Amino acid sequence: MPIRVMIVDDHLLVRRGVSSLLSMCDDVEIVAEAEHAVGLLAKVQAVQPDVVLMDIRMPGIEGIQATRQLLKALPDLRVIILTTYDDDEHIFGALRAGAHAILLKNSSYDQLVDTVRTVAQGKSYLAPDLVDRVRTQFAALSKIAVRTELGITELELEIITLMAEGASNREIAEALHWSESTVKRKIENVFGKLQVTNRIQAVAEAIRLGLI
Repeated sequence: MPIRVMIVDDHLLVRRGVSSLLSMCDDVEIVAEAEHAVGLLAKVQAVQPDVVLMDIRMPGIEGIQATRQLLKALPDLRVIILTTYDDDEHIFGALRAGAHAILLKNSSYDQLVDTVRTVAQGKSYLAPDLVDRVRTQFAALSKIAVRTELGITELELEIITLMAEGASNREIAEALHWSESTVKRKIENVFGKLQVTNRIQAVAEAIRLGLI
């Protein structure tokens, strides 16, 4: 059975262009087009596509909100965000909404076809240009999660970083404008939170946890 695709984009040229490209594939069938997301759920239920290609910026209801609404009502539906917007707000907003793939409109024909096929098979896909950004954001979120779980404060993280750079208690005290006794007490607190007994162990554990 061909992959049933619906295209949602407010630009006619984009809809027709994508439709024309995908129609060249024997295993893809364009079942519907829509110029906006208003009333989209009813349209999707009527034509029952396997995959919806969704623009982000559209009049009325934007693509991220529409994606969230569709997947809440139709969890088996697959949604690909096809957009010109590659800023963090839109990319991570689309991922949070549950999009199964994000593809930029300057992607190649092969990328478009491969993404539709990949998503239709139940997998996810992210444009290569966006992978490093998502990886960096994920690492930052993981770092925040670890810090929150261990109760590591910003100042304690700074102490750990200075220890990793080889700073002595006196040098840390000078950098943070504290007394050496305060630094010693703070370091002991860090040891307790990381469950270690010395500086080398503290730095090694911080690296293992992705804190530094």
